[in-house]
Amino acid sequence: MNTLNITDETVEIEVESLDKFWSFKGKLTIPRKSIKSVYLRPKELKPPWLRAPGTYLPKVIAAGIYYGSDRKEFWNTHFREDCLVFDLIDFDYTRVVVDVNGVQGVIDKLS
Repeated sequence: MNTLNITDETVEIEVESLDKFWSFKGKLTIPRKSIKSVYLRPKELKPPWLRAPGTYLPKVIAAGIYYGSDRKEFWNTHFREDCLVFDLIDFDYTRVVVDVNGVQGVIDKLS
């Protein structure tokens, strides 16, 4: 699970508990100007095939950095219903996918 702290300038994602170990990351700060769109993860959306470093068990966990064609993504999800997707521009990652509580409230706040 992840905790979000939203300010006028940034969205800070705090990775909690053992997910820090699985994803090899404790915190991620995204400038709000880099957020192109935020939405609920469609069930068919999966991480790119190349993982380095990270953890992947199908339908259980995707955590860490994933690379695809012209893509670098950070994932930290247990494939829950409340999984948030950030499509990004001018940032280290092209997409960030994380589980959060109150996903609709986050989407409303960032829209």
